[in-house]
Amino acid sequence: MTKKSVLLFFSLCVPSFASAVEINEFKNKFLTARAYVDIPSYTIDIQSKVSSNHVVWKPNIRDLTGVDVSINGFIGAGIGWANNDDPGSAQKKGVTDYSDYRIGANFIKGLHLEANYQTYTGFYIENTPQIDPTVAADTFLQDRSMTGKNISLNLTFVPSSDRFSYEAALGQDVRQEASGGSWLWGLAASDTLFSTGNNLIPVRVRSTFGEDQNIKRAEFYSLSIKGGYGYTVVMATKWFLTFVLNAGLGAEYRSYGDDTKTNQSSGATSKADALFAFGFNGDDFLMAVIAMGDLTTYTTQSLQIPSTIGDAKVVIGAHF
Repeated sequence: MTKKSVLLFFSLCVPSFASAVEINEFKNKFLTARAYVDIPSYTIDIQSKVSSNHVVWKPNIRDLTGVDVSINGFIGAGIGWANNDDPGSAQKKGVTDYSDYRIGANFIKGLHLEANYQTYTGFYIENTPQIDPTVAADTFLQDRSMTGKNISLNLTFVPSSDRFSYEAALGQDVRQEASGGSWLWGLAASDTLFSTGNNLIPVRVRSTFGEDQNIKRAEFYSLSIKGGYGYTVVMATKWFLTFVLNAGLGAEYRSYGDDTKTNQSSGATSKADALFAFGFNGDDFLMAVIAMGDLTTYTTQSLQIPSTIGDAKVVIGAHF
């Protein structure tokens, strides 16, 4: 099936000035090139505050294959192409048109920036058997008109940047050569939209979702302060295992409703993000498994909506 699907990765780096004992910037190399397989994911979990029911929406996203290149210590870019679907995927889960753009940057020592822009049109309900048991097995309720949009900015300060490197875990264009970690502090801002020409909650369970059961559109603007910790275990100088976990609290502005009424309010929001990376970063050859996830919870009067954006990637590459 035909989908508009693209992944653009862009990174901008400057020399880190960290101790050469801890961080190797590959100054004797010109660039780092990687090939990868990428498995993106997106989940919208609409939960009722007045019952135990929930509706889990997902887009039918294909895996990506791509390449990226970075000129060490300066600039890099890459692109991914959508792979073929499993046979019958469109019939079971529908068709999703989507775009996925991501930017990663390290402008100054200890300051890491991530920006994301994702749009998805066409979703299916993952927990269809609980919503409507009459639907045939291995077939899901679908909404071709449903759209999800995420625009987000994450800024993370690494106080001990001579002990912990985001670049080493994410891009491998530098190498952390000794075990170490750092506390992390930052800000996260987002604009998130869920919209459909139908209803976000199917009719069979709609009455159990309170006063917002007829919701068709919801947009949330949020700003959070977050903190966490990152640590990399280094084995034999070139093998690495990295864990990062951040959590935050903040404020959100909400606009949501149906064809006849729009509600506007403000309140609190929470978020968490995590990074896992494992691999080998040698003088010439590199390989890594990298997984990232970002969970933000939005609310209305009678609904709670955790939304998760994830990404799992396997990469191989070389330094030149």
